[in-house]
Amino acid sequence: MEQIEQLQQFTPAQRFTQFKKKFPNQKLLSQSELSPVDVYNFLSGWQGALVSFLDRVIKLQGKVKEANEIFNPNVGDQIVLPKKENPNVLEVLGEYNGFGFFPTLGKNGLNLPQQIFENFTDFKVESYQINDFKVSLVGERDIIKNDKVRFSYAVQIPLNLELLVNNQKVTFNITVDLRTNNFSTQETFNDLFNNGTAPTNWQFFSRIKVNKLHYDQTDATHLANTLLQDQFNALNLDLQKSIYDLNLDGLEERFEEEYAKPLREKRTQQKKEWEEE
Repeated sequence: MEQIEQLQQFTPAQRFTQFKKKFPNQKLLSQSELSPVDVYNFLSGWQGALVSFLDRVIKLQGKVKEANEIFNPNVGDQIVLPKKENPNVLEVLGEYNGFGFFPTLGKNGLNLPQQIFENFTDFKVESYQINDFKVSLVGERDIIKNDKVRFSYAVQIPLNLELLVNNQKVTFNITVDLRTNNFSTQETFNDLFNNGTAPTNWQFFSRIKVNKLHYDQTDATHLANTLLQDQFNALNLDLQKSIYDLNLDGLEERFEEEYAKPLREKRTQQKKEWEEE
């Protein structure tokens, strides 16, 4: 606990840099035993991973927009385009990364009840802020054995999103709380974080609180929290692809081949045919 308290003077990026220096490659990471400090520094890398991921989402949305600006085959902006011509990039990149990747978990990429965005077909991230990201080692006394303390790691991600949904601006500010399973001894710690079969696949319990949801001059904050019901969800997350080895260039290359390039070619051909009429 004392070592972790001392580490709090460093930024999350600095703590994760320490982790990467100690475990510079996946092979070494998979063959090593993590200490409580190692886990703390590892989880601190989530902030940087989220920033890099959301920056790439916005970049790839821009590629789709540029392609659609070559030629608009529809009259007006309310025509619903097929997914190949107007993809939800957040969702697509989550599909590419597959099971266990965070933050893209479910419809619209945030593992939220479908009712919150059930009528939204066009979902884009305009901008974002991650304020007061925090990783903590939390100790709580056992309910039955008061002399026993159970520990867990808590990750708090306050995420403020400015979205464009169905051509309407939406302010969506949430706090994502992630909590690991409890441990009280070195043995139970090792069971959770030094599992030789899947060394970077850990279970978390997530809870989302909506701080603000505004769209179309409507404040839907209370409705969103009612739908969420303050419940924890169990998530099995792969921290190798979520934090340690986030392959953004590979994701962009695949997106370019499957979405951006074909769309540019299609719009260029449509423009040519229209000009020749």
